[in-house]
Amino acid sequence: MKLKGKLLILCLILSLGMLFSSMVFAQDIVLKVTRAGYPEGSTKLFTEFQEEYQKEHPNVSFDMIETDWGTFHDRIGVWIRGKSEPDVYQTSISEYAAFVEIGAYLPLEDIYDEDLKAVLPEDLLAPYRYNGKLYGIPGNAATFSFWYNKEIFKEAGLDPNKPPTNWDELLEYAQQIVENTDAYGIGLNLGRIEDMTQLLLGNLYYSATNTNFVDSTGRALFNSPEGIKAIQFVVDLVNKYKVTQPNPEVYTKGDLRLLFRDGKTAMTFDGPWIMSLLKEVSDFSTAETCKFAIAAPPGSPIEGKKAMVSSTSDPWVISANTKYPEIAKEVLRELLTPKWQHKHNIAVNQNPFRKDVINTYDYENQWVWNVMSEDIASRSILFNPQVPPGPTDAQIKQILNDYVLRALFGEMTVEEAMNKAADEVNKLHGVK
Repeated sequence: MKLKGKLLILCLILSLGMLFSSMVFAQDIVLKVTRAGYPEGSTKLFTEFQEEYQKEHPNVSFDMIETDWGTFHDRIGVWIRGKSEPDVYQTSISEYAAFVEIGAYLPLEDIYDEDLKAVLPEDLLAPYRYNGKLYGIPGNAATFSFWYNKEIFKEAGLDPNKPPTNWDELLEYAQQIVENTDAYGIGLNLGRIEDMTQLLLGNLYYSATNTNFVDSTGRALFNSPEGIKAIQFVVDLVNKYKVTQPNPEVYTKGDLRLLFRDGKTAMTFDGPWIMSLLKEVSDFSTAETCKFAIAAPPGSPIEGKKAMVSSTSDPWVISANTKYPEIAKEVLRELLTPKWQHKHNIAVNQNPFRKDVINTYDYENQWVWNVMSEDIASRSILFNPQVPPGPTDAQIKQILNDYVLRALFGEMTVEEAMNKAADEVNKLHGVK
């Protein structure tokens, strides 16, 4: 065959190859997506996202799954086993550990770029690492920050612009409030296990230890000298100093919110959700017009430990079963930009938690978000102890709660109670 003919055949083959590649690339692609927990908001978010995304990627569309949290919790395991889960979705932290262990998610290290590292601290990502790899990236976060009632402070003779900065001041303020007003100094809840590690006990513990209640293997940490000191302080607030409401073992997080709203307790730890109640009795337009205030948490007396608050977060993940991993990652990268993080916040009524978003867009109650975003950026720890493999975090909290109550009721010392609780948690995880 002459050279000219060979070249012609080669060109034809190359042309057909390019045509085939372009046809494959241009094929219609459908990604299943959801933001669990907020059916209408999720559809609103992804409808707007699809409209804009298709301007540059007309062949990509989205199958938007509407699911409330209850339905999601019931179905996600079945979806994963049947390889029918969404390609890109925001999951619950309570399910994350079990499913990352069985390989349900794609690694996301290549998405966690320099821009995200600047606004999402490693502390917030640590629970989403498994065997050294990152499989989830927070799509929302919230802290249980320190709140106080400025009017009760004034009535007690305290400066409403000077919240307590350490445990000594916290106790001093609480005692002065009890002596000079009809309010309790600070609220404590032990009536609902999940709440215990979010509010007063959890926050004092985190500030004393700068660790969670267990390590990554499931070994108990709460019977350390620092942990025992924190829990002893909580027990003393109730039994020795009597500055909390009586019988905190019957109070839930919701009960404490009502006490705080109604001026029956002066100080509390809580997340942004408490504002819906507080707005019933106060103007939240500015920090000056509001009778409530939010501040950094009081620090512990333990040298080298920084003041911390508990936080919660639910991560975006990509299914390991997706047929389009690179496109799914591109979609998630876009969802994590400030613009779409902001639209996500609005669509599903979530608090803004990233400084770059808060500083770029105007939010109602910005003065509250500024404090909470600082808490997240520099002094928060997730209250859900993610331990793959092992029992759920609810079992750990159940054991801890049982023994905190035994110490509170005087059945054993705090040290004895925490050592007994540690033995049970360690046995569950097979660690010594």
